[in-house]
Amino acid sequence: MRASQGFGKPRVKGDRAKISARQFSRQIFKLVKGKKSGTVIEEVKGIAPRHQEVQEDAKENYLRDGETRDESADGNSNCNEPTNPATKSRWDSNNERSLFSSDKYFADKHIAEWVQGSAIDPELTSLNLRTLEGQTPYSYLLYSDKLPRTNTGRLSLGVLNRYKHLDDGGWWCSGVDILTGQDSLWGCFKPNNPRVDEKKGKLQKYEHPQGVPTEIFALRVPIAIFQLISRRYDVVLPENYRQVKEDPFIFWQWVLQNPKIPLIICEGVKKSASVLSCGYVAIAIPGIWSGIRQPRDEEGHSIGMASLIPQLQVFAQAGRRIYFCFDQDSKRETVRNVNKAIAKTAKLFLVQKCEAKVITWHPVMGKGVDDVLVAHGRGKFDDLYRNALSFDQWQTKQLKELTYTPDLILNQRYICEVLPPVSAQFIAVKAPKGTGKTEWYSFLCDPILRSGERRVLFITHRIQLSLQGAARIGVPYLTERKQAEEGGLLGYGMCIDSLHPKSQAHFNYEEWRGAWVILDEVQQVIWHLLSSSTCKSNRVAIVKTLQELLRFVISTGGKIIVGDADLNDIAVDFIEGLLGFSPERFLLVNEFRFNQPWTIHRFGGTTPASLVAALEKKIAEGEKALVCVSGQKPKSTWGTQTLEEYFKRKFPHLRILRIDSETVSNPTHPAFKSTQNLNKAVVDYDLVICSPTIETGVSLDVKHFDGVWGIFQGVQTADGVRQHLSRDRNPIPRYVWLKGQGINFVGNSSVTPSGLIGSQKQLDNTNRKKLVEAGLVEMPDGSFSPICLETWAKLGSIINAGMWKYAQTILEDLKEEGHIVVDWKDSKKAEKPDISDELEEGQEQNISPDAVKDEIKTVRDEIYEKHCKDVAAAAKRTDEQFEKLSKQQERTTDELLELRKGVIERKYLVDCTEELVKKDDDRWGTKIRLDYFFKPGRDFLSFHDTQLVEKSIVQGSGDYFIVDTNKSLMQLKIGFLDYLGIQRLYQGSGFHNDHPVIIDIFEKIKSNVHHVKTVIGLDLSKQVKNEKKRLKCVQDILALLGHKMVCYSRKGKRDSEIRYYSLPAPKFHTDEETKKIILGEDGLPIPMSDGREPIFEVWLVRDTEARRKAEEQKVAAAAEAARLKEEAEAAEALKYGGTGDFAPEIVADNAEYLRIAIAERSREMIVALTADWAERFKKAVWGVLELAERKMLRELLA
Repeated sequence: MRASQGFGKPRVKGDRAKISARQFSRQIFKLVKGKKSGTVIEEVKGIAPRHQEVQEDAKENYLRDGETRDESADGNSNCNEPTNPATKSRWDSNNERSLFSSDKYFADKHIAEWVQGSAIDPELTSLNLRTLEGQTPYSYLLYSDKLPRTNTGRLSLGVLNRYKHLDDGGWWCSGVDILTGQDSLWGCFKPNNPRVDEKKGKLQKYEHPQGVPTEIFALRVPIAIFQLISRRYDVVLPENYRQVKEDPFIFWQWVLQNPKIPLIICEGVKKSASVLSCGYVAIAIPGIWSGIRQPRDEEGHSIGMASLIPQLQVFAQAGRRIYFCFDQDSKRETVRNVNKAIAKTAKLFLVQKCEAKVITWHPVMGKGVDDVLVAHGRGKFDDLYRNALSFDQWQTKQLKELTYTPDLILNQRYICEVLPPVSAQFIAVKAPKGTGKTEWYSFLCDPILRSGERRVLFITHRIQLSLQGAARIGVPYLTERKQAEEGGLLGYGMCIDSLHPKSQAHFNYEEWRGAWVILDEVQQVIWHLLSSSTCKSNRVAIVKTLQELLRFVISTGGKIIVGDADLNDIAVDFIEGLLGFSPERFLLVNEFRFNQPWTIHRFGGTTPASLVAALEKKIAEGEKALVCVSGQKPKSTWGTQTLEEYFKRKFPHLRILRIDSETVSNPTHPAFKSTQNLNKAVVDYDLVICSPTIETGVSLDVKHFDGVWGIFQGVQTADGVRQHLSRDRNPIPRYVWLKGQGINFVGNSSVTPSGLIGSQKQLDNTNRKKLVEAGLVEMPDGSFSPICLETWAKLGSIINAGMWKYAQTILEDLKEEGHIVVDWKDSKKAEKPDISDELEEGQEQNISPDAVKDEIKTVRDEIYEKHCKDVAAAAKRTDEQFEKLSKQQERTTDELLELRKGVIERKYLVDCTEELVKKDDDRWGTKIRLDYFFKPGRDFLSFHDTQLVEKSIVQGSGDYFIVDTNKSLMQLKIGFLDYLGIQRLYQGSGFHNDHPVIIDIFEKIKSNVHHVKTVIGLDLSKQVKNEKKRLKCVQDILALLGHKMVCYSRKGKRDSEIRYYSLPAPKFHTDEETKKIILGEDGLPIPMSDGREPIFEVWLVRDTEARRKAEEQKVAAAAEAARLKEEAEAAEALKYGGTGDFAPEIVADNAEYLRIAIAERSREMIVALTADWAERFKKAVWGVLELAERKMLRELLA
């Protein structure tokens, strides 16, 4: 029977007399009679707890007497047997039950739910759990004064009806109030018979006190777990730790006093109890958003900054590691909400200089962490804890997830003949590499191509990929339409670079009515579109054309098909963002994992010399190898050209094929068009060395190679490396050398989208202000296609996260794919191998990596020297010939050299020499360009930026992409150098680490270290932490200009030695033999030119002429505009015939009458005046009126 009242605060201890149920009722009646409700409430609060204790005592005595409760009477039987054997044996032990024979009442099923169902320590359970029945739950949940009550102080009937399910009892758990150190009144109640939440339409499993602020669950901890945590984190126990049972706050006070102890935040009290049972410090919040307080206005809108709830804020101590251990859901909306909650809460801890980490696991292991512990044991949680992701890593991982619900999930080797619904217009497929995505495209397109019903447009980001993919689908490549029998009638394949009207394709989206558009390797296509240099000049035009194409195709009944092995929400959101709506989507996911994983041998060392040595040995033993490398230029030490030449010299009879972007498009090379049938091309070779040209889109299914070898120097993305390694589909060993940290960072190297977007917008705002100041009148606001900037930032943050931990990211991703990673060990090292016939006389079998490195460098230097000479000696091309050559798809070796020479000469405007080729390869052009605008070309600085933006706006039809303009504009970079006062360094010498000028520049860098990274792309965050590196920071800034300061004097003892440096210069005179700096008569180093001055002179002439022409064009444009205006006015007057044959004074008088009518805005007067006018006379009068008067007249007569 439910109690008639439901209020009063619970008390664990009390010295007041306890009262029976009858006494309780009588006292309530006496209080209500003749008293006000407020007084009743206060006095009843003092009575209810004493009555509650009577009920509890009765139940506890009932248990102590050894009587057994019949749970089956109301249908509540004991919990199922535990799945964790260790938990079962602990619970089955007879002496454990005595832990629960205390001053609290425990239902067996509640104990079993905790101990067996959630792997919670029995003693911890006994300290925190209790069973509540009858009216007792009301006192624990409904004690707030904010709850609606009647005039008598009784809870309103609505509240009592809503909570009538409490009569059936349940379990209660509460912990310690972390702010006061006392037992917390707030807690959690799980009813045996939960109510239905009317808003959500589902059972409300847990109840919390209503009308009071949310707190945390900081549970009471037994001594054994206290000791375990102390040992785990090597923190000394407090002297009074054995009194923790009597004073539970001792434990939490100890945690607060030791920020080195990590804190795990769980969602739900049982989760934190199970983690505490493993010997980790864990607290719980009742819901994912319960850890923060967000101020809101009367309408519920967020206002002001969010903050941690007070009970969490006390743990936000600098240096403390905060782990989030929330449930792993599979529902998309739930996952997104959980991620948002973690991100917002974690950022509030990060602001307090805490370290945030996230513990994750696959949902198959269990939804909550207690489920994982029950199913897999404590050891599994130890692994999860060790492998927790940093907050940045976790954010990146979320971006890579596909959270949209698949319409079809497969788990098979090939996609095969799966047909999407006919009505689906947006078809997306995520399938592992080598599971037949291209064949599936072909299967889908075959019927419509055979019937000629629709056209197919196959778009990729690489020429070779498009060539091969288009052929497999059954359409020609863009440049091969003339040779194809049907031409382009059925469609064609193309690179996204050509998707605009001014390309060689002369692309017109209106020609693709009802077509099927396929975006293969869509993740990389989008990134190429938004970031590649080949798309830069036409990027906005390409985006606009793609948007028009996709919208037109969908509106005319066509389809958009996208596919990628790493498909995620970003790609889906980008396509739908361009469309502006979500068409009917069909999402296919193939979850197949190869049963034969690769064994990946990882090589250590600072260079890949040991890998090349091992490869050389394998080749000598007769193995065939596919070698994947990042570089292909002649200067690349471990690139395709150097390795090809190295192995040719080592094994003169070895059949070697080099596949890179130059050889596949060179008609005179054996690799020409080899990617169109790679399986056939490679079988004639023992060693194939390939660049990222075949990173995607090609499949090696032939069983030819004995191993795949990879040298990855941080140029490709982490995902690109995995793609590259998977070109050979066979489960043969992989051998890899990976650079620890990559080099191709995006933007300011941030690993969060907000960080990348924020820096770009900040740069754009500042650049636009400077351009307006420089006289650029019409300047767009830089808000072109927000989905593009957002997508660029999301993909960029993923790439940056991979670059920061390059090797680690790649290896972890490979492990996640199911492959086995081991450190390289030569199993035959101790054995004496057979010497191959290929070994030359005297060649050693045990190859030294150091010797390999030296030989490789020698080979590289020889190749590079020859290359530089060949470029300098190449034939010159006219501007027209150069333009034609740059657009060719196929180029011979000589043409490649001529193209390179043409690029250099048009960049520097001087004759190409061998020395200039070397300088350009060292990015000399970027350095002297900055120096040019810093010094001699400063007068042209604003002109340069204005011209660049105007050109971008014209090419983008009124828009520009801020990422591109921010890279190219110079005013902000020069302005920052001026702010630092770099010019002062050129006015003297004798600089040292404690020199006032050096200190001033250093302090400015230190206080603006993030701006240094954003504006000039230099990360000095580590150097500014060490004042001994002041001069090093300044040298790094000077290096951007191609300058340096050299040490010419040292004074003082070794420990306090002062080094003096010269003024900056590109080079200094040195002794040819000793390489020491030569000092002049003044005792200072003698600066030397590096040849930039003649180039500056040519650039000054170029810019002077360009500015003169621009000014002439402006004058001419203004004159043309004035002429057109005059012609328009004359035409307007001629339209109305002038005064014609009518007397001018009559025309003028009538025009004056019309002016009066116009001024009065009287339509009636105008109609009356003109009613009898002939058309010719009307035109004559109209011609006398001013343009504004005629406009108003037309408005009045409309």
